[in-house]
Amino acid sequence: MKKLILLVITVILLSSCAGWKRIATLTVVSTRNYDTGVNYVELKRYVDSRKAKELPGFIQRSEGIDPLNKQILRCVGSVEGGEFLKNVQIFTKKDRIRIVGDVWGVVK
Repeated sequence: MKKLILLVITVILLSSCAGWKRIATLTVVSTRNYDTGVNYVELKRYVDSRKAKELPGFIQRSEGIDPLNKQILRCVGSVEGGEFLKNVQIFTKKDRIRIVGDVWGVVK
């Protein structure tokens, strides 16, 4: 019985460290200014930076852009006309960043 309890506690402790840890929940995230006078619409809901398309090569190799901005650009750029993210959750796992949010922009 003691071995079973020890095993259960070990599994719980190890599994809590293995997953993505949410570090922030934000209302709006953008890498540039947006016009408050424009009527933006929700273009796509629940966009995940891990599943979004890759950034252009020149942005991936850029040394001046930090990893958080790259993930924001990846989410916003995955939807045509995307300008910013709303209802954003930021996760981390070791040295990786993941962003999930709703892409808002102007319909073209």
